[in-house]
Amino acid sequence: PDVIRRLKPCLLMSPISVAQFLAPHAWHFDAVIFDEASQLCVEDAVGCLMRATQAIVVGDPKQLAPTSFFKASDDDELWDEADDLDDGDYTSLIDAGRARWRELCLRWHYRSRHHSLINFSNDAFYNNDLIIFPSPQIHGGELGVTFKFLTGGQYDRGKSATNVSVRQSAPR
Repeated sequence: PDVIRRLKPCLLMSPISVAQFLAPHAWHFDAVIFDEASQLCVEDAVGCLMRATQAIVVGDPKQLAPTSFFKASDDDELWDEADDLDDGDYTSLIDAGRARWRELCLRWHYRSRHHSLINFSNDAFYNNDLIIFPSPQIHGGELGVTFKFLTGGQYDRGKSATNVSVRQSAPR
């Protein structure tokens, strides 16, 4: 049982896989990290939390909540009960922990192919607090970020942190 820990001290597993494949008292984690925790039910995460000294829970409560979509059972009676549950009946790990855990918010967003895709969410949900990077491509497939050499340009180091244009007298 120690061979896995020596070869791979960092495991990438779903909470359900941890419950199925790792003996409860034989495995203890220094840290467990949950990504997309808004989609994870509390009951699925408890086994990992009980095995860990510390946890990092990452997610956005404004995004997709846990659903019954992947829940399945061989028992028809249990399946019928699961069908009767509204998806709102599931509490996410992120919602359950928000009252007790320290919360830090992301400041940057970089995933969208075009910044207009995140602008609406930034305005409607995040009070325009997200810093959105320009997309690498603009309309027509051209690159949105380009290198332009500026002859005689100067970088205003330590002050405005911008390129200061060199003022030249225009020919008359």
